[in-house]
Amino acid sequence: ILFTTDSGLALLYPSRRGIPKPGAVVRYEFPDAATREVALALIMEDYDRVDSLITTAHPDLAARDERGQSLLGIATHHAMIYSATMENLRPLRALLAAGAVPRPDDAGREELLITKLARVKGEPAAAAFAMLLEAGLSPDERDSEGQSALFDNYLTPEAARVLVAHGVSRAPRHTNAAQQAWSPVTWQTERGNWATARVLLEAGIALDYATPPGSQFAQVMATALEGASDDDRADADMQALVAAAERVK
Repeated sequence: ILFTTDSGLALLYPSRRGIPKPGAVVRYEFPDAATREVALALIMEDYDRVDSLITTAHPDLAARDERGQSLLGIATHHAMIYSATMENLRPLRALLAAGAVPRPDDAGREELLITKLARVKGEPAAAAFAMLLEAGLSPDERDSEGQSALFDNYLTPEAARVLVAHGVSRAPRHTNAAQQAWSPVTWQTERGNWATARVLLEAGIALDYATPPGSQFAQVMATALEGASDDDRADADMQALVAAAERVK
């Protein structure tokens, strides 16, 4: 909801992950008026105005608003909303074409960009992720705990495919000493992310780093099966993981 305050235009958001708490006022307080105008046009989905302002008003592509988000971060979030279509990629594409360079903290102080992107859902969001990687964001960028995105608890199949396609390291190690024998396949399986684990497995990522190979994964899979529902056991992705564990024996 865009409304007028004593200090100018502001936006009242409904509750969404990665933005201020429900009801918080987002003012887009960039250091200069031109950059703020681009942000407001982007949020209002006035993409023709976004294109025009980028080329004529020369916004500061490196500037941050009061949340620490850059224009690129705002455009990325905009491409990831649940109702996004491929048309919602226009601002992101225009900013990259104008020379914006993705930085790990473009998404603001609340969340690193790689963490946000690891959780993309849908074709537009996955395409946005690919665009940012192709523009220079490293697929091996670490999260706030120093983990590879492949170990993100909420890594989606879409994000996993994008990371693999853009050369993510296939053998990252978990930062926790107790999980040093766990590969991303082991980790995602233990989390019940069957589809994501299968994407990683079929991309050639190891079941685990244990001795003998596969023994840690087989143990995790056995534990998962103990608590699995009939629906879980009927899931094609889980069945593929069970088959992989069977081949270890």
